[in-house]
Amino acid sequence: MKKLMTLFVLAVAFSAFAQNKILPKDIQIKTAVLAAPEMYREDATVLGYNQEGKLITLREGNNGMVCLADDPNKAGISVACYGAELEPFMARGRELVAEGKSNEEKREVPLVTASIPFLFKLES
Repeated sequence: MKKLMTLFVLAVAFSAFAQNKILPKDIQIKTAVLAAPEMYREDATVLGYNQEGKLITLREGNNGMVCLADDPNKAGISVACYGAELEPFMARGRELVAEGKSNEEKREVPLVTASIPFLFKLES
């Protein structure tokens, strides 16, 4: 019930800031870490968006977990958390998107070889 109430409050916050699109830093952090198991949330690194829409580090963490805030330029809500070991792979994926690569083209590009320890994702 607590999680449901938190999601409701955050959904209302998203609606309130819909015109601005970029949510305040604290709300981005609160929503991003929802994808992580509870024991990792407090000390996770959180990547989110500044007022120009550029991906930045909103909070440095120290537990090996990286959480990604919702992209304000995409429909719906999607947040993800993953092991820090996966960050080179994720960063390369973001670079390919910035280059305008399609999903099919991204599959053909060699990415960083990494073991994937864990990935958690919430979408609506």
